[in-house]
Formats: sequence, C-alpha cells, structure tokens
Amino acid sequence: MRLTRWLIFGVFGLAAVSVSLADEAADERRAFLEQLSGNLNGSSVVEIPVEQGRRGWSVVMLAPPGVSLAALTEGYNGVTADLSRAWGATAVFDKPVEMRNGYAVLGPRTLESVWSDLLSDLMPATIAPVKRMTRSEAEKWLFAPQAGRLRRPSTFMTDYRKHEDIIRVLIAGRDSGLWKLDTRLRQYKTFEDAYRNENLRWIKFGYKDEIDSAIKVIDAEQNTKKWRNWLRLQNAYEAFRVPIDYTRSIPQTIILPPPGTWADSTAWSRASALSLSGVRVNFQVAKIKLFRPWLDFDFLIDNPDLFVGDNRNREAIVSDGVQPSAINFPSGSASAMVDELILVKQIRFESDATTILNHPLRSYAYPEAVNILGYVVRTLPKLPP
Repeated sequence: MRLTRWLIFGVFGLAAVSVSLADEAADERRAFLEQLSGNLNGSSVVEIPVEQGRRGWSVVMLAPPGVSLAALTEGYNGVTADLSRAWGATAVFDKPVEMRNGYAVLGPRTLESVWSDLLSDLMPATIAPVKRMTRSEAEKWLFAPQAGRLRRPSTFMTDYRKHEDIIRVLIAGRDSGLWKLDTRLRQYKTFEDAYRNENLRWIKFGYKDEIDSAIKVIDAEQNTKKWRNWLRLQNAYEAFRVPIDYTRSIPQTIILPPPGTWADSTAWSRASALSLSGVRVNFQVAKIKLFRPWLDFDFLIDNPDLFVGDNRNREAIVSDGVQPSAINFPSGSASAMVDELILVKQIRFESDATTILNHPLRSYAYPEAVNILGYVVRTLPKLPP
C-alpha cells in the first residue's frame, strides 16, 4: 500500500515538473520573442495590427526547433534559375501557417491549392439573362466541354467564325473587287448577291443569332464590377507562373534576397537578447521577404462583394479573424501565411549556457551557420467578412 502511494506521488510529481518545465519554456520563448521583435521592428509588440487590424496582423513567430534549410537548398539545385526559385519557395514556404505549442508550423496544403479552390468558388455565377438565354446555355454555344480551366471553342463557334471570315473578306474587298478572287465566293456575280446570300448562310449554318446572343450574355456578366474584380485575381494567378513542362506550371513566388546570397547579404544586423536567468546571447539576424504576385488577399479584403451572391461555395471560411496572441491563433483555409523569413547566425552566449536549456537559441546544432529562426507571419481578418 505504501509503495502504491509512493508511485502515485511520483507520477504526480513528474507531471508537475513537466508542466513547470513547459511553462518555463513558454515564458522564455515569449520573452525572447519580445526582444527579437524589438530588434527587428523597434517595438517589443509581437503581434502588430495591420491598418488597425482591418487587414489582419503581422506576427513574429518562432520556427519549431530543428527546422532545416536543406529542403530550400535542394529546390535550387539541378534546375533552371526561374524554375528553381519558384520551386524552392513553393515547396517550402507557400503553405498556410498554424500555431502548435507556440511555434509556427507550415500546414500540409499549398497556398496555391487553397487560392485555386477559392477562385473557383468566387467565380460569379449566372446573372439576369440576355435575350432569354442563361449563362449555362451561352457557354454551351461558345465553348466545348472543358477539363480544368482551359477552354476550347465549340463546333458552333468554329462554324460561326468561318462564316464571319467570309463576310469580312467581302467587306474588305468591296471597292477593289478582290473578294471575287476568294474561291468561296466565285459563284456570285455581284457584291450584293454575295453579301445577302452569305449572311443568310451565316444565320442558317453558322448559328449567327445564337452565338451573338451568347456573346452578349458573357459580355454583360464580365462588365459587372464583380466579374472585373474576379478576372483581375484570375488573370494574375495565371500570369505569374513558371512552366515545368508543356502541361504543368507552378506559381512564381520570389524570395529576396535569394538563398544563394544569404550568407554574405547586407540584410544582416547584430542583435542580442537576455534570458530570464540573466545570461546574454549575441547573434546576427536577417529578414528575407517573400513576394507572391499571383496571390492577393488584400484585394479580397478591399472587395468583399466577391463573397456575396450566388457563388458556388459561400460557406468557405478563409479566416475566422481571431486576433493572434500567445495562446490564440486564427483558423481557416488560409488564415495565416509566411510574409518574411527570419534567419539567424553566429549565435554566441556570453557565459555558461547550460543553465538556460529552454532558450530558443540553444536548439541549433551549428550555431555559427545560417539557420531559420522564425517567420514574420501575416494573419488575415475575418474572411468572408
């Protein structure tokens, strides 16, 4: 019985020690983050509101101990320059950020897949029909059945263009008579006969009225503000891509300065921090910016009307808008993402560091080398608003 009691007390004692150590590690991490933010931003505030929180927050976060640069370095080997830059950034950093145990952890999905799905969900659906034709009917006249985003003209549109071309030849050669040289028009003796009969053929065999009505439906939708806004996002997504082969491409995310220059970059600055036990550590720190011209959440924030209406998936939560803190973090499909990398090198403690095992800078196997210390993370406000 006495042995059982001792075992119970021992288990509870170990649990209490574990909780105490976890609390000490969290306190040490928070104190270091405040000092790191002071070195980087001139303020000890770790969570900085962007436009008073209207655009979210900019948060200094630590990467989990042991995060390596190897994956990024490998992404830059053996392929062309443009592809390697995009490949490295996409494979490593273009992922939504989650907070686990106080650290910034990159999620399993890519930002590209989240953004692509979001664009599909936000694409405006049918509006008021023109000439009693709906959008879905118009698309059947204009486009062949598609796979993915690439569209091919329908057989109706192909026939329409053939007859349209004949009319253009007629009009262009009216004064000179050159239209008579076209083999498709040799049966006609006068321009008037050719123009009248070919217009009738265009209506009968070239689906002129149907195609004209369908084009008006699409044009009417694309002239609305919602369509213009959506097309701006869609066009940027398609424009800023790097081809892998004839059928595949990846988004063009730019890292500045590029990884090959990190060791000798002018971005480095000297910094220092004081542990809770009073031990000072000196190090060099640098911020590396990530640019994603294909991704524009700020435009979505400024144009919330894209979330309103008969979109296919209006319930998709991009971000719940929770204000980040030491214990809270927003959730959603893309509530947070890496905006800048925080690099560290030449980590040197001024005295015996064995007394501060919980300090974040104690976890590096090669403290003199370039390592990832953390990220400046952009968290989004509530989307949809």
